[in-house]
Amino acid sequence: MFRLYLNKENRKSDVFSHMFEKVKKQSFYDEEKLQGALNLSKEQLRDTKFHLIKSILKCLKHSNRGQRQVYFNGVIELITLQEKGLYRKAIRKFKALKKQAIVDHEFDQVCYLLKRAESLILFEASEDEMIEKILKSKEEYSYYQMLAKNLNEYSTLAVKVLGLGYKFADGRLEDKIMLDFLDHPLLKNESNAKSDLAKGLYYEIKCLIYLGVCDYHKASIYALKGWEHAKKTSSPNRNDYHVLSSCLSNYLHAVLTIGDLEGYLRMVVHFDKLVLENDEHLSILQKSRTFGMQASIKLSYYNITKNCDEFNDKFPEIREKLEWYENIIHPNFKSRIIFYISKLFFLNGNLEQSLEWSNKLYEIQRNNPYYIVLVSNNILRIMIHYDLGNLISIPHLSKSAAYFFKSKNRYFELEKCFIKGICKVKVYHSKSQKEAIFKKLLLDLNELMLNEKNNHINHITGIIEWVESKIN
Repeated sequence: MFRLYLNKENRKSDVFSHMFEKVKKQSFYDEEKLQGALNLSKEQLRDTKFHLIKSILKCLKHSNRGQRQVYFNGVIELITLQEKGLYRKAIRKFKALKKQAIVDHEFDQVCYLLKRAESLILFEASEDEMIEKILKSKEEYSYYQMLAKNLNEYSTLAVKVLGLGYKFADGRLEDKIMLDFLDHPLLKNESNAKSDLAKGLYYEIKCLIYLGVCDYHKASIYALKGWEHAKKTSSPNRNDYHVLSSCLSNYLHAVLTIGDLEGYLRMVVHFDKLVLENDEHLSILQKSRTFGMQASIKLSYYNITKNCDEFNDKFPEIREKLEWYENIIHPNFKSRIIFYISKLFFLNGNLEQSLEWSNKLYEIQRNNPYYIVLVSNNILRIMIHYDLGNLISIPHLSKSAAYFFKSKNRYFELEKCFIKGICKVKVYHSKSQKEAIFKKLLLDLNELMLNEKNNHINHITGIIEWVESKIN
């Protein structure tokens, strides 16, 4: 992470990075050896060392680890004060740490502090109050233990649903697997969520389930509920950026998919404002996640509105950031960004660049679970090659795509129909023969579009519009 920070913030990042690596490898600090290895004068070594230390401190300041480190340093201080018998100072430290842990919803930490501070409670109480204080402490411990268990259960469920949601994002096979989660005891009623963060996770899980089964209207409702809840329960002492940004990202994704451009334009300003207000305080990993969300949403919007001019203006910046976050960006965001870049070049008639980006995604598809985008990319590759006049490559590309679809259990009627239809077009066919094949393919595809779930692939690839363009 520090190397990434150096590359971004310093023009002389190579010098600093080289020094950082050399010092790391030394079992003990040897300035003479370091000076020789870097080929620097004493003055240059002194200045470089000063700027490197400055950069390390700045990196730590921008890292979200900083705040947690302050908290854990406080816990170490509490332990030290207790061991030294400085009970009054320890009580003050305990109360401050407990207050912060409650604000952060770190209920496990509250329980730890309460156990740690049993002797402090007894020290603070008079003889008459001692039994009452002990009972109160035990009640408090049980209460926060319950909150910790409840929050952990919602967190575990959210991770599980999120993983399945990416895998089953087109909802044509595993509806039941996702919908069965709605019967989970934690999701029966929002009152089952016992803390603000648990309630936020309740809304997030519901949103993810409906995204997974392509019910984007309901998904947008729960995403909006989650965002409003997070705003209402936010604390100046707690960073809720992750929760707020996730809610807005899910909402924007849902409304774009159902073509609600009014809903998108109304809420994207809140998303952009949130990012702008928090950008300075985000860690490198948080910035990569934010870029992934923003870029995939904006590119999806350009795809729907066919706004190739704005895409062309923004593309250099998007490409630069994608290269910058290459090794740390979430693979699902990465796949969506690469796909939409390819699709927008395709819409723009820039077929060579479209193919270049489509091939990039094709090369990494084995290691990516976001099947809906990978299926769409295989279809797009065939469309690109056809428009490039590479009809001789279509049978091979179609076989390769069909193999991939089958291997991921994604060879549905729509994919079969397209592969079967496009393979009928031969190099030696006349224009009228090709047109007749595309007319039949269009009829078959339109019949399949009566199933709303097939519309999701069409929404991403524009397959119907492309087939129509082959018919005069």
